[in-house]
Amino acid sequence: MVENRETGRSQSHHSSPQVRVVITGMGAITPLGNSVMATWRAMLNGVSGAAPITGFDASTYDTTFGCEVKGFDPRDVMDRKLANRLDPVCHYGLAAAD
Repeated sequence: MVENRETGRSQSHHSSPQVRVVITGMGAITPLGNSVMATWRAMLNGVSGAAPITGFDASTYDTTFGCEVKGFDPRDVMDRKLANRLDPVCHYGLAAAD
């Protein structure tokens, strides 16, 4: 429920004619796959995204497995200069939005 500032009454987002959402596409970069279809297929097949950690040396930690994104190269979706400037989380977001 949201309060209408003009009337002071509560109203549901669902009934408000001013709230509109348009979904223009979907994207996903996940430990299960680097696209929506690959991720969905892996989920349907019961595939786990967990694997030994490769992003850093985890041998001194109690847990040595995690859910890292695998097989992703940011240069496949952006130029080398931009890829070098951005954090991996930005890489994933830009790739998923592409």
